[in-house]
Amino acid sequence: MSNKLKLTIKWSDLKKQYMAASSKGGQNANKNATGIRLTHVPSGVSVECRETKSRAQNEKLALRKLANNKMFRAWCGMQLQAQEEGFKNVEAKVDSLMESPNLKVERWINGR
Repeated sequence: MSNKLKLTIKWSDLKKQYMAASSKGGQNANKNATGIRLTHVPSGVSVECRETKSRAQNEKLALRKLANNKMFRAWCGMQLQAQEEGFKNVEAKVDSLMESPNLKVERWINGR
């Protein structure tokens, strides 16, 4: 049996913000906070969902959006690589990439 790597995301790692879904207003306006914005604090990735009238369903959809987010997937890949190689090797790689010959900083002024 092979040793499979697993990445665990804790519910406590997610910052949850509930909001009312957007609508035109009037008597049929949704006054319940069923929309959700999830922010995965360690990676900084944020997604939101206001697609259904159910808070639980919107939470499930937001978690799916988070799982499919490119930046979140890249963060997960880095975490799995760190588990595979050991955190010290990854930190050494990051330190070498952050040295001035390897680091390029671009400055954008007025969209140019």
